[in-house]
Amino acid sequence: MRRVRSRPPRADRGVPDPRSRSDRTSRPKSNPFVPAVSPSGMDFSLPTTVGVLVALVAAGTAGLIASSVMPTNVVLMMVTPSMLAFAAVCAVIGVKHGEYRATAR
Repeated sequence: MRRVRSRPPRADRGVPDPRSRSDRTSRPKSNPFVPAVSPSGMDFSLPTTVGVLVALVAAGTAGLIASSVMPTNVVLMMVTPSMLAFAAVCAVIGVKHGEYRATAR
């Protein structure tokens, strides 16, 4: 008859016991998708936000005019107002989502 040698307990081998609750309860639960500390420098006021959006639209308009993909009057009369409207809608959605994220905890 073969004799089975008993192994020392897991803690003695340097391996944590997965059944012990002390490991699981001592660590706080964290969400990997939410930063532990809010990023600094992301507090935009209304004038800053509008300035950034206008600068982006101006850069896009200047690029379209310089590349002469379309006539200048088409860019200024149709494309630029569309970019401004889209930027405004995205800004409103972004602000509302930020408010939701700030209060949903």
